[in-house]
Amino acid sequence: MSYQSGRGPRAVVVNYAVERDCVLVRLPEYNELLQYSLDTETTLAVDEPCTPTGCAATVLVTGTARSCLPRSTALASLHEDWPDGVPTTVLRLPLTRLRGTEHWRSPSLD
Repeated sequence: MSYQSGRGPRAVVVNYAVERDCVLVRLPEYNELLQYSLDTETTLAVDEPCTPTGCAATVLVTGTARSCLPRSTALASLHEDWPDGVPTTVLRLPLTRLRGTEHWRSPSLD
């Protein structure tokens, strides 16, 4: 997930779940991503691995990130285990702007 921080562009690897019209991400409250992405344009890039034909895909979801209540059953699919005492916040990124691209990888010379 990428965002603009006070020190320039940043990116963080996150687990995510898709629910109807949004992407949900649970983060520990100490994560800088929460400080800079709430109520701001944020992008999640999802890379699909290469297929045997050498084709891979990237999907970009861009929108205004908001915090939400973690009631979603979609979050249970992440199988995340947070230590006791670590407060978390769930970000909701609406599926309003989606972009996808395909990449071609050169065949290996093995």
